[in-house]
Amino acid sequence: MKNNRILGVINLTPNSFSDPNPFKNANELLNHLLNQHQKNNKFFDFGAESTAPKNKGLVTDEEEFRRFKTFLFPIIKHLPIDFEFSIDTYRLHVFVMVYFEIRKSHPIAKIYWNDVSGVIDAEIERFLELVKGDVNLFYVASFTYTSERENAGFHMDYASENHQVVADFNLWQIRIEGIFKKFPDQLVLDPAFGFSKTYEQNFELISYLLHELGEQDAKTYMFGFSKKSFLRKGMECLKSSDPFSDSEYFHFYLLNLFTKINAKHKMIFRVHNLNILKFVELVQGKIVL
Repeated sequence: MKNNRILGVINLTPNSFSDPNPFKNANELLNHLLNQHQKNNKFFDFGAESTAPKNKGLVTDEEEFRRFKTFLFPIIKHLPIDFEFSIDTYRLHVFVMVYFEIRKSHPIAKIYWNDVSGVIDAEIERFLELVKGDVNLFYVASFTYTSERENAGFHMDYASENHQVVADFNLWQIRIEGIFKKFPDQLVLDPAFGFSKTYEQNFELISYLLHELGEQDAKTYMFGFSKKSFLRKGMECLKSSDPFSDSEYFHFYLLNLFTKINAKHKMIFRVHNLNILKFVELVQGKIVL
């Protein structure tokens, strides 16, 4: 389990599909993060626009940046020096403004651009210019079928049962690794479960990764299953009376499987419940009460 890390989700959005922003102001967010830091939770993903299909096209880049500026900017300098930041946005110019604000007080903190668009375009080339001078800057590449960066909120419009998801995923991996060939340690691969894929394709890709990752060369992956709609659909098929809550049982089961994969890979698990990996370790006998 030593190569497995938890990435806590912080939604700065009022309309997230999972848990809308619970913080009334920046001080409440700061208190939450400091409390989590005391529990050794130091790695968080901040998102200021929901890309859930029901919210598509609702947020301008000005509004997204305003949310970062209102809630995150005032507290960055008060966060411990070993804090790590993941910025969840498909807009490079928004990420860059947040990145430079963090660097004012945290010059060597690890910062991740969690690019949820999955689009490989000129923005990636511009990002590489930043990477060249900062070994603590990372790119999270998402595997989606979205063709235009600004259409990230419309990602389910690109889903098709005709996609060959496993073959496409392998080709995508080769392509993005080629782009980052000079900076392989700063690349994180995210299969982006739930993004522009059918219900069946999500499970096809999960099954493939469970069987094949152990045979591949060491890489860094990010996995996000928590509160995904395709897990809720699975619970609905089982006639659950509360598919949203019960989907977390499915999430727990998948975490249990993925944490048993060959330890040569580094794995980041993006979660809403920061205790869930501890529960997995307890089940696996890694923690004794």
